[in-house]
Amino acid sequence: MSKYLIPLFLVLISCTSSIEEESISNPVTSPTQTPTPETEIVSSNKNDGEMKYNHPKIVDTKEIKDPSLMDLLIVKQKEESKSFSNFLNLAELSEINFNDYEDITLLIPEDKGFESISNEVKEQIFSNKEFAYEIVSNHILPFKFKESNLKKYSHLDTLNGGSLDIEVSDRKLIINQKIRVIEKDIKVQEGLVHLIDNPILNNKIDQDNLNAPTISLNQILEKSLIAIKMISSNEYNFNNEYTLELNFDNEGRYSGKYLCNNIFGNYQINDSGNIKMDIPASTKMFCFPPNEDVETNTDLMIEFISNNEMELKSNDGSVDEIYFESEGNKLFFKVTN
Repeated sequence: MSKYLIPLFLVLISCTSSIEEESISNPVTSPTQTPTPETEIVSSNKNDGEMKYNHPKIVDTKEIKDPSLMDLLIVKQKEESKSFSNFLNLAELSEINFNDYEDITLLIPEDKGFESISNEVKEQIFSNKEFAYEIVSNHILPFKFKESNLKKYSHLDTLNGGSLDIEVSDRKLIINQKIRVIEKDIKVQEGLVHLIDNPILNNKIDQDNLNAPTISLNQILEKSLIAIKMISSNEYNFNNEYTLELNFDNEGRYSGKYLCNNIFGNYQINDSGNIKMDIPASTKMFCFPPNEDVETNTDLMIEFISNNEMELKSNDGSVDEIYFESEGNKLFFKVTN
């Protein structure tokens, strides 16, 4: 029996050694130690070979504000040589403050649009606060209207309760039968601006135009005329001591005073009743006016009466105050006995 046990024991030892050797050559690893295979991350966004980064897009969040009306007009004047001083002067006289409004439509005329207005009308609107307010508010609509929206209406109410007639001809907007938009839909803080080619006058000023009655020279013969105001491209200030004085006789002669010198000359009345004065002769006394404006103003008055055929007019038909008019320019006189 023992002779069989020894070989069996040797076989068991041999098998055990084989198992241990296999265990050593093939160790068992823990599941937690199993390496994760690396995977290639493929982007779905193809970039044709360009490297693409996932950086966040930088956005400029700074708010761009619309300019104020005044800033807009200043830029237009500097960069485009456009001027709006006539309209702004009317606004100042009327005491309308555009900063008081928002979401309005402003129809702004350039200065050259005022050139077609007679000096009589200019005198009215630039010297009367009520007229100035009416004119400026004619250019303000109480809501924001793009030009395309303006075309949808036949009439539009203005800030002062007036009304504008709206027409469309050849797809172009026409206001009150003659005024056209030359630049549209400009955004400002107050609302929208459309630049127009002429100012919008009210009917009263359009119709009146101060058709002042003409007076006869006979009504002012042998009376003293003292210049008090001149309406031309500018309005001049007068000094009573140094202003122009005139006197007409019934024999075709006039005389007067210019600064400290006496002047005299002849005049004629043409078939239309207009007066034409010769260039005056003058004494040669040296005069020292109080300021340059006085001398300049007086020279302009002498030039005016010496180079024009003038109508004699009075605003109210009386001869307390009359004026000489030529080509829209006027020289006003106070008349005394």
